[in-house]
Amino acid sequence: MKISKRQLKRIINEERAKLVREAEYSGEYASVVEGLEQTIGEMVLDLIYQELDASGLDLGDAEIARKVAAGLDYAKGYLRY
Repeated sequence: MKISKRQLKRIINEERAKLVREAEYSGEYASVVEGLEQTIGEMVLDLIYQELDASGLDLGDAEIARKVAAGLDYAKGYLRY
């Protein structure tokens, strides 16, 4: 099957437009994911401080800090992909 120059140009332009759209989407996706990472981190810290305050505990205590770190490690292990 033969294709004309005009058809070839149209196909190339369509493919180029697709690539541009995909690149724009991936850029948006990356910024959303980056924002999600920061938001979740802030939420986790807030929860940790709320729990410590409610329990009357202080992160300055080395044992408490180790337990908090161990809890975060546990959560990370659970969320591994």
